[in-house]
Amino acid sequence: MAISASQKQRRVTPEGREARLAQGARRRARRKAEGKPIRGGRSASSTPRDALLRNHGLRPEDLAAMVAAQQRECYLCGAKLGGGKSVHIDHDHSCCPQGKSCSLCRRGVACQQCNVAIGLAGDDPARLRRMADALESAKTSAAARIAAGPRQLGLFDA
Repeated sequence: MAISASQKQRRVTPEGREARLAQGARRRARRKAEGKPIRGGRSASSTPRDALLRNHGLRPEDLAAMVAAQQRECYLCGAKLGGGKSVHIDHDHSCCPQGKSCSLCRRGVACQQCNVAIGLAGDDPARLRRMADALESAKTSAAARIAAGPRQLGLFDA
């Protein structure tokens, strides 16, 4: 959708910014007076604790028990969980809607890298095996070429 010159002016000038902020304040005040939720605001039910319960049916102590049962390690790669690293509840996406899980489809607690990797591979173990085999072969070939071949000169090497 194309925007007009006056709309563009309101968008980029300081006066336009002030007008947008005032309009947002009026909208929030009206919605508050009507008892409606304020979009963009963080409601009490949108805390990480509540999201864990709403999406996975788990309390923080339940997640802590799952992590402890795995010796605080990612069930896929064995990397240590916690210590600032985010933990992800891996589940079978054919069971529950995206972002949700139940006790039937939960596979374990994974580190972010593994959770993203298996998601990008479509949760397909055969695809992950092919990828691992191809990566291993490519790394071996590259190591042999690097060891045997002449070094490429950089831009400033003589």
